[in-house]
Amino acid sequence: MNLSQVVRSGALFAINLLFLMVWGFAGLGKLHSGFPPSWQEKFANTFLATFPGVKGAFWLVAAAEVAAFLLAAAALLRGEF
Repeated sequence: MNLSQVVRSGALFAINLLFLMVWGFAGLGKLHSGFPPSWQEKFANTFLATFPGVKGAFWLVAAAEVAAFLLAAAALLRGEF
């Protein structure tokens, strides 16, 4: 392995760790704390209030963040960097 390949692999590893931390803390934090009432106030006059509903949108975002966390963890375990 030459230096450029090591640097590229190191950069991709760092990006993977960043994704793992950002999506992990965001998604798992949402699952742990539950639906915040402030979302109802913030998004009451938007499209989210009609479809899929503010609570539904919150849980869809939480599920997407957890899925991204799991995909980043799988990529890290498989060494895709």
